[in-house]
Amino acid sequence: MKLPFRHVKHRNSSQFRKVYECQDHSECNHRFTVIEGNNPEGIVSFLCYQSGNHPIVTTSNDTIINAPIRGIHPAIKLQIDQWVKDSNMKPSKILFNLENSKFLNTHQLPTLKQISQYKSEINRVVGLDITTLSSFRDYINQYKVPIYITT
Repeated sequence: MKLPFRHVKHRNSSQFRKVYECQDHSECNHRFTVIEGNNPEGIVSFLCYQSGNHPIVTTSNDTIINAPIRGIHPAIKLQIDQWVKDSNMKPSKILFNLENSKFLNTHQLPTLKQISQYKSEINRVVGLDITTLSSFRDYINQYKVPIYITT
């Protein structure tokens, strides 16, 4: 599977040694450690070590990728963003498409309420706050909006 997995900082992390563990799978032993230090020339250097493996994704429920504690999994958010921006789908249609997609067997799907709230957040972010003349000019230059001045 090519999708990146979410890793969260482990409680045994320190200032110079950070341990991250997989949060997408239940009882997953995949971890990576980043150690920060200075080399002999005094340049900050990093070492990264990886241990453990992710479970092999099958159709059984024990290997389903968990949703975050709050919100929707980032991989599913990318797909929802694409559907909303391309065709402005309704939340029920988005859920129907998710149930018929590759995410059904691999990810924990969001609820209809989560999808509708996320879609409203996306639509709220789309609007631009044009309060000054310079922000108006930036908007015109960015999107090449033609302006017709009538007298």
